[in-house]
Amino acid sequence: MRKYTGMFGLLMLLTLWMPKVVSAQNTESVEVLTYRLFMEQKWDSLLVTGEAAIASGTDYFYLRMRTGRAAIELHRYAKAAIHLEKAREFNELDTDAATLLYLACLYEGRTAAAGHLCSKLTPKMANSVCHDRFSGKIMAEAGYMTSNQNKKYPKTGNNAAPVYTEDHAYLSAKYGLIGMEQQLG
Repeated sequence: MRKYTGMFGLLMLLTLWMPKVVSAQNTESVEVLTYRLFMEQKWDSLLVTGEAAIASGTDYFYLRMRTGRAAIELHRYAKAAIHLEKAREFNELDTDAATLLYLACLYEGRTAAAGHLCSKLTPKMANSVCHDRFSGKIMAEAGYMTSNQNKKYPKTGNNAAPVYTEDHAYLSAKYGLIGMEQQLG
């Protein structure tokens, strides 16, 4: 009877220990494979492998970082943002995760989300991550317009011309234009 009790205890110990060993081996193989795919820049394979590993229960910071980077490289910014937000949950002080998440939001067109991310960062991180706080557009144009059409269209005007163009300019002129666009909210 004692012989079976020891055997039963050993069996219980193996039963409790075995899933952790299998999980550790699975995590290690995922780590090796995703690192290799990352270094070889095989983004499509990395994205598929990373998402399959996450779906099977393997989830850690570098897996999310690599999967998010692969999604950015494949221009799947919404998917990248999901993985990078999870990576920031694992390590919110990592500037690489914050930078990639910021870029994913910008490339996806979510400038408000990118700005919100910058407002939640420490000032030191915000200076290194949020490169472009102004997310609008600035344009400037200047020029010089000449006209030698004085003989063709005298100063009294030609009412037959339907559109006023540079041909209708009586004198040479200078012009300038400055514009700015900023998304609010």
